[in-house]
Amino acid sequence: DHVERLVSRTLVYGQTAVHLGEANRMSTGSDGGSILVHVVWTDTWVRTSDGRWVLLAAQVAVAPAK
Repeated sequence: DHVERLVSRTLVYGQTAVHLGEANRMSTGSDGGSILVHVVWTDTWVRTSDGRWVLLAAQVAVAPAK
């Protein structure tokens, strides 16, 4: 598999951080052929009282690449 990262950005709002990303991924389909898909994700992190970052929520969407 091959991954081409297109966007990776982290925004911090006080004790909360949101990581946004996009990538194209070349994979092998069940028929053995190549499939190019576009992946978009959002991860939401919160900082705990002891300073650790904990993943609160994650979302991934996959669609055929253009």
